[in-house]
Amino acid sequence: MRILVVGLLLAAFSGCATKPFVVADASAYASQGSIYDGQATVYVMRDTSGAGMAWPANVRLDGVQKGSLRRETYVRFAATPGRHDILAHWNRLSALREVAFNSDFKSGKTYYVVIGTSFAAYAGIMQIGTNLGLVKPSVGAQLVATYHDRTPGAGQ
Repeated sequence: MRILVVGLLLAAFSGCATKPFVVADASAYASQGSIYDGQATVYVMRDTSGAGMAWPANVRLDGVQKGSLRRETYVRFAATPGRHDILAHWNRLSALREVAFNSDFKSGKTYYVVIGTSFAAYAGIMQIGTNLGLVKPSVGAQLVATYHDRTPGAGQ
């Protein structure tokens, strides 16, 4: 039992870097138009899942903090044209694994990214999973219409 506890503590406090999943072609996930001239608009939102809901998900673009998300919230920001890493991470005490992806963003386009968590129990061991990925513009626009804006400076 002590070995299991020590292993869980080491996993929770280890600071290993997450290798981003590479999206080769994000054009199917882009809609026409951007609210930022010469740049892409990126919406990152957290879904309705209850797993890990006590912990906010922190969003970074290329290592720069863009906002903190609770369930059914989003942040919006500009991305210059080119490849970028988007990372979602949680407090280390949460035991939630950070997730990341790398995609090419085009100017004049809008992209929607969803962060999700899941809960599973196997043989008495509970595990919370995390995921992050692009969704179709029609789905993303519907979520933005119902979720709360947590973009820094948006007057929350």
